[in-house]
Amino acid sequence: MGKLISCDGDWTATASGWDCTGAVTQIVYSAPVEYTPAMITEALFYGFSVTLPLLAVAWGGRQIIKMVR
Repeated sequence: MGKLISCDGDWTATASGWDCTGAVTQIVYSAPVEYTPAMITEALFYGFSVTLPLLAVAWGGRQIIKMVR
């Protein structure tokens, strides 16, 4: 988890660090780390839907080049 500190005023540098002239809010955020079966299925489907047509085009191009020779 990460934390983001937001200030709706101005930040000023002081000897002890930074001060905010407005209100300070802290936002906690996290990145998704748990992969569900639905996410894995979707990733595989997307991979096949992109890779297989590219392989088919490459294979078809190879066959056409063989026929032309």
